[in-house]
Amino acid sequence: MLIQSESVIGLFDTTIDQCEQILKYHPNDNLVSIILAQALISKGKSEKYIGYEYLFRAIDILTKSISKCQTILSIPKLLGDALTALIYQPITSSVVISSSKSVDEMISNCKEFYKRRMNAFRDGGRAYQKAIHMNPSSLHYNDLAINLYYRNISITRCEGLTKQDGVVEDEEVSKMIALCAVKWNRFDWKNWNTLAMVEKSPLLKQHSWIQAITLEPQSQISWSNLALFYLENNLYEASEQCFLEAHIANPSEDSSWTAH
Repeated sequence: MLIQSESVIGLFDTTIDQCEQILKYHPNDNLVSIILAQALISKGKSEKYIGYEYLFRAIDILTKSISKCQTILSIPKLLGDALTALIYQPITSSVVISSSKSVDEMISNCKEFYKRRMNAFRDGGRAYQKAIHMNPSSLHYNDLAINLYYRNISITRCEGLTKQDGVVEDEEVSKMIALCAVKWNRFDWKNWNTLAMVEKSPLLKQHSWIQAITLEPQSQISWSNLALFYLENNLYEASEQCFLEAHIANPSEDSSWTAH
């Protein structure tokens, strides 16, 4: 319990050290391995540019655990979370940009970097699918819908990634999965927020964000998303009011003025 509570409050290094010490004497302790992976994911998310190291370690632990521990339902979701976190690690200048490289080389490096991200999206989606198969829940459906949504965005951001590269448009699939999450639990605001993100119809997007806010009026994320939606549709007064509500919901968060 000490290990888990320290991980929750953010003492990732202590948790990692404790788990590694236990595993020296009990290398087959699956529960400790999973706690270690969870701490490594949290550490990886909090470290810019060097977070890869922690995330790769977590992925390695979970990949090995998933074949040994078929009954531990949290492993596939954690693996999906680690792969998804890997996608959002910033590009380091040493990876892509260098004065000794030509423009063509840097472009090639960028394309290769984004292809690796697409592979992480794919593998993360497969992990969430396994989580759904083992333990269907709105949380797992929601994770998969978000994975597919951002995968589509990444497709459009990298020239040279095409359907011939094995990339498939998943817009309708992500909407269908988001609807599954809502059907599993219509009282979770996160499911409605995700449905609004993947929905194409302006009226249904607005409806879904209003549903999310109705369920959780203090959701800075939903208020910000609705504000941006109104701004994109030239409804400036409504947008300003929603941004103010987002700021009221979480005045200490700078991202109250941006959407998620």
